[in-house]
Amino acid sequence: MSPCMCDCWATLCSVPTATPTFAPTLVPATATPTSAPTVIAVTETYVTTTEFLASGSVDDYTPAKIDAIKAQFQAGLSGVDLSNIIVTITAASVRITVDIVVTSPSAGANVASQLATHFTSPTALTTFLGGSVAVESIVTTPTVTTKVIPSPPPPPSSPPSPYAPPTADDGGSDATGAIIGGSVGGVVAVVGIVAFVMYKNKAGGAGKVKI
Repeated sequence: MSPCMCDCWATLCSVPTATPTFAPTLVPATATPTSAPTVIAVTETYVTTTEFLASGSVDDYTPAKIDAIKAQFQAGLSGVDLSNIIVTITAASVRITVDIVVTSPSAGANVASQLATHFTSPTALTTFLGGSVAVESIVTTPTVTTKVIPSPPPPPSSPPSPYAPPTADDGGSDATGAIIGGSVGGVVAVVGIVAFVMYKNKAGGAGKVKI
C-alpha cells in the first residue's frame, strides 16, 4: 500500500464521529385550576309554617335535638319527606320555627289540618314533640304561606385531566431520523474527500498532497 493511501486512510480514521445528542423535551407545567365561585340559587315556594316558644337556651338545641324535632313532625304527618322539614332556632327564650315545604297551597292546607290538633295548647304540642321540648307558648299556628328557600349548592366540578407528555411517535422519531441523516451525510462527505485526494495523487505523480 502506497504512503499516500496510508496517509489518506489514517486521515479517514482520525475523523471524529459525531455523538448523537437528544434535545430535552419541554413539558409545560400543568395550570392549577381555579374554582368558580359557588352560586346559591333561591326559590320561592309554598310552606306550612308555625312558631312556638320553648324553655332553655339556643345552645341546648344541638343538631341531634333539631333532628329529633324534625322526626316528630314527620311522624305526625302523612306524605311529608324529612328533607322538606326545616327547623330554625332563634333566641327569645328559644323561638322554634318549623317550615314544611309543600308543592301547592292545597297541599299546604292539608299539612296544616293534620297539625292543627297538636297546636291547641303548649301541653298538646309538648306531647306531640315526645316530651323532648318543653313548649312555653305557641306564637303561630300552622299557616300556609310562601318563602324564599335557598337551593342546595351544585356538586363540585371534576378536576381537569392531567397533562400527557408527548410519546415517541409525536416527535422522538423525527429527532432520531435527523440525527441519523446527519451522521450518514458526514461519512459520505469524508469518503468523497479521500477519493478526491487519491485521484489528485495519481494525477500528480509522486507528489504528495496533504490535507
